[in-house]
Amino acid sequence: MRIADALDELLSDLDAGVKGLEGVRAKLKQYRAAVLKTAVEGTLTAEWRKAHPDVEPASELLKRILAERRRRWEEAQLKKYKDAGKEPPKNWKAKYPEPAEREEVTLPAYPETWATASMDSLTSRITSGSRDWAQYYDRGSGVFIMAQNVRPGRLDLTHLQRVDPPSDDSSCERSQVEIDDLLVTIVGANTGDVCRVPQELWQHYVCQSVSLMRPAVPAISRYLELYFNSMSGGQEHYRRYMYGAGRPHLSFDQLKVTPVVLPPLAEQSAIVEFVEDQLSVVDHLDSDLEAKVKSAQALRQSILKAAFEGQLVPQDPNDEPASELLKRIATERAKRERLAKEVIKAAKPANVRRPKHGKNIRTVSAG
Repeated sequence: MRIADALDELLSDLDAGVKGLEGVRAKLKQYRAAVLKTAVEGTLTAEWRKAHPDVEPASELLKRILAERRRRWEEAQLKKYKDAGKEPPKNWKAKYPEPAEREEVTLPAYPETWATASMDSLTSRITSGSRDWAQYYDRGSGVFIMAQNVRPGRLDLTHLQRVDPPSDDSSCERSQVEIDDLLVTIVGANTGDVCRVPQELWQHYVCQSVSLMRPAVPAISRYLELYFNSMSGGQEHYRRYMYGAGRPHLSFDQLKVTPVVLPPLAEQSAIVEFVEDQLSVVDHLDSDLEAKVKSAQALRQSILKAAFEGQLVPQDPNDEPASELLKRIATERAKRERLAKEVIKAAKPANVRRPKHGKNIRTVSAG
């Protein structure tokens, strides 16, 4: 009884402590969301804009992005003709695919130096990986980037799916990631999670559940990562777009028309610096809190271990020894078994036999 009382007290205190830690973590999550909201709506850099009134507006940046998007397409087309040993036809540039227009939707008010665009107009490529590479799994030095590797604002490569596709497979070039690419999960429970590729990764390919979005101008990638992880930015649109009961999806067409609110390039740098400074503190605190929650789980096991090894409460030599308790338990068990047998015997139905002439004769046992 003393052990049970001590366990009740200690574990209830521990549960209250863990609940408090989780409450703090929830507030950190809210703070993170608030920081991203102010970043993509322009309030975070309001003072910065006052101090930099002559910054080039985002409309000029958008013109350069569109020009670079077209240049990249033309470069890729010329390479295809060269690889095929052909000269480009006379009007080949007229085949340039114009970017999709952004979805017509009401957006939050944003500073006048900012601009809006579709994600398609900001990227030179939106694609996903191969669907038939399972035969090449678990071998080679390549890595198939899966949905579980894409975390909000973080590429998590702790789990690696090795893959060794043929070098002449056209999907290799198309799905190979580059630094500053944006990855978004487009199928499954984590649909809508977005992260940036933070470094050069050799032979890393996206799978069919992950879309690769390559900014035409890599300098905007870090801001876009913040934008697409904000509930006031890309996440708001993705959550409207998702379809499929039980297994959410995002389509390429939806990714292309997603509206993006784009600040001037200099202001993007300021936003990224401010946000990373704030979120680095949040990440540090969250990691510390997570470690404390894990310590609490280990402490729970230590408390239970001490309880069942007789170390949680002091021993009392005046206590009845457990051997006497076991004797009483055995006596009580035997008593209950005897009573159960008597109840069964009393409830046993009368014996019935069928005579040769076909009539039932009921016999009742004596007593």
